[in-house]
Amino acid sequence: MNKEEEKHLINKIKFKAPFSRLKNITYTEQPDLICNLNNNIIGIEITECFQDDTIKGSKLKESRSFKNKIGKKLIEIIKLDIPFHLTIDIDKKINLKNNQLESFINDLKKTIENKIDIIHNNTLITIDEDIIYANGVKSIDLFFTNDLKTNSYGETDYGKLSVFTNMNLNYILNKKESKLIKYASCDEYWLVIREGDMIAASFSKIDLKPYLTKFDRIFMYRIFKDELLEL
Repeated sequence: MNKEEEKHLINKIKFKAPFSRLKNITYTEQPDLICNLNNNIIGIEITECFQDDTIKGSKLKESRSFKNKIGKKLIEIIKLDIPFHLTIDIDKKINLKNNQLESFINDLKKTIENKIDIIHNNTLITIDEDIIYANGVKSIDLFFTNDLKTNSYGETDYGKLSVFTNMNLNYILNKKESKLIKYASCDEYWLVIREGDMIAASFSKIDLKPYLTKFDRIFMYRIFKDELLEL
């Protein structure tokens, strides 16, 4: 998360206890911010979590970013008689180099234009993997509707949401606790975990057993519930 995202998160939770009582907030580097609570100096580290937070950079985040790039480019370059909402299912294991991206997008554009003949308002056209020119694309859906002013793109991988467990928490703690020794001296250290800001990156529930941590307090902000929990 960059500083703007960190500030946005703090603005979201600053009216929720105990953050509503924090004074003299200063954004720093290690930890992300330092503030006062009563007579104590509080150092706060901010991070985010995703369903697959087991590999650096989060495969889910990378996959969705890649699909967003492809989908948004397609709705920009494809012009048809009726606006459409596009969803596309791409294999998460696909790995393209930058010089392959243009050819990949052109193959998808060609697939869609060859498949589309006569279109009607409020109709769905599905293009299956066996007739898609680009390898690694499982399906393409286009819903045509005059209710749209312009073409739009949406996500497909909503599925069953995961449960946030000790495995997810321990992965975050392993990364963050190792850096505590480098932090500015504070009376307490808090960790704020922001749930991923996409539906497929959120969790259905939190199910934690007792755990050990070097942080004094740990919180999670659940974006879609606008809820701050102390874990």
